[in-house]
Parts: sequence; C-alpha cells; structure tokens
Amino acid sequence: MSFQGTIRILSGQSVRLFQVETNQSILTQGMDNASLATFIPITPRNEGTVWQGRRLSTGQLIVKSPDADYHNLTSRGTVLRALLVPVETIQSASRILTGSDTIQPLPLWQAPRIAPNKMDRFQRSLSELMTISMETPEVAAGPPG
Repeated sequence: MSFQGTIRILSGQSVRLFQVETNQSILTQGMDNASLATFIPITPRNEGTVWQGRRLSTGQLIVKSPDADYHNLTSRGTVLRALLVPVETIQSASRILTGSDTIQPLPLWQAPRIAPNKMDRFQRSLSELMTISMETPEVAAGPPG
C-alpha cells in the first residue's frame, strides 16, 4: 500500500492548529523550537497512538510542555488534530482565573482522561476552528494589530 496523507497547518497570532491524516503510521521525534504548549485529543480516529512509549486510548488528552520532546508513533489510518498555545498565554489566563500571581509550571507531558462530554466539546471546537480557518484564514490570524 502506497503512502497517502494530508497535513493542514494554521498559524495565528495566539494559536497554531494542525491536522494530519494518513493511511500509514508516522513517527514524530524531536524538540519543538517554540515556547508552545501542545494539546492532542485521543479519539477513535487516532486511538492506539504511542506517546513516549505509552499506548493511549480514546478520551485521553496529551498535554505537552515545550521542554518535552516529541516521540509519537501513530497508528495506521490516523486523523490527528493538535492545538498549540504559547505558554505565556496559558500562564496569563491562569493568573486571571485564579487571581494569583503564582504560576505552576506545566508538567513535561501527561495524558489525563477527560470527561467524555468535555472531550467531545474540545474535539468539535478544534474541528470547527480548523474548518472555518481553512475557509476564512483571517479567523486564525486574530484581530488586526
């Protein structure tokens, strides 16, 4: 079977989205050169992904700090979406939401299990943002500066 796949990358002022779809397994390794936190929902379309040697299942969410390297082996027939957000943006939101200047550092990486209704909402939002941004790129770019 020959390799077939697509990748879509959207980069805005505050977020980056990417989507990979492939009929073969893909190994991603290395460090990210930006100060971005990465969020990758594990869905039925990418279940079986092996992240840092750990096989993940539907309902988990990979949360990766910029200090952790990528080491991801996807399963065949994968559709994987990711949201990348500057750590500074997350820290700023944390200060606002908690009313505290104390910032907890992000863990290198973790894969907590998320409540199904919250994971569905997150996945749907990523999908809709990807679709809208592909049709109207100014959406991801943010307000004129």
